[in-house]
Amino acid sequence: FHRELQVSARLSEYNHHIIRVYDDFGEDKDLGHYYVMEYLRGISVKEKLTLDEGLPLPLAFHVFRQLCDVMGVVHRASIVHRDLKPENIFLTHRDSDDYFVKIIDFGLARLTDSDSEQNLTKGPIGTPAYMSPEQCRRDTIEAPSDIYSMGVVLYEMLTGVDPYGLTH
Repeated sequence: FHRELQVSARLSEYNHHIIRVYDDFGEDKDLGHYYVMEYLRGISVKEKLTLDEGLPLPLAFHVFRQLCDVMGVVHRASIVHRDLKPENIFLTHRDSDDYFVKIIDFGLARLTDSDSEQNLTKGPIGTPAYMSPEQCRRDTIEAPSDIYSMGVVLYEMLTGVDPYGLTH
């Protein structure tokens, strides 16, 4: 929980494509840990795929270009998301863009410049259809693992199914 809060807050300061996390966080004895983030109106890429069975080429490439831009920022900040999938890519309206990408759910993110993070979360974690081979092998996860996941997401946006048939 604290890692997700730290990573999301750190990144959202620098990029509008990452869900904004505010300073209000804590623990409620009945509810557990909580934090406040921006409210998003829109739809996840997963929901959009369910409605459309694949995205039109211009939309798929528009979404993917934004995903590439934001993941470049994430990786330059020495962070690996480790759970990129259509459910964690949200499409919202911003200015004149009806399909503005927001990356959510940094709960499995790894700070690559922290040895303690590597030991804390090393293992086959993620969503199987989107996991890179190194994730499946329990190897150390770096930025190329996210890039692999991005390729799977692009494939699914273009075809309406993941390459392995695991999510449908």
